Amino acid sequence: VVFLEGDGGNGTVIALRDDRSKHLLARISGVELGENQVQEIWLVRDGAETPISLGLLPRTSDDGSLLISIDHEVSPGQDTLAISIEPLGGSPLDGPSGPVILAGIVEAI
Repeated sequence: VVFLEGDGGNGTVIALRDDRSKHLLARISGVELGENQVQEIWLVRDGAETPISLGLLPRTSDDGSLLISIDHEVSPGQDTLAISIEPLGGSPLDGPSGPVILAGIVEAI
């Protein structure tokens, strides 16, 4: 489970990941996207030089929920998930090119 918060209280994400299916179920609230923007999710691993892109997030349903697959293993208490706002197609860099709007440490439940 991970609870991601933005600076100043703008936006939250509560996400649950099933290690067997590798599905991540998330509920996003308070995040506004422009027409030519997407959200990209990142794995920030302690000691790694750059964050690892876990892919682009699809637009959420009306209730803010989405389901994605994440093939990377995550380490509770060590790894952080972060979401940035990127141009269509995602970040052109090795890491986020736009602002990181939400971040939180992965925790086991």
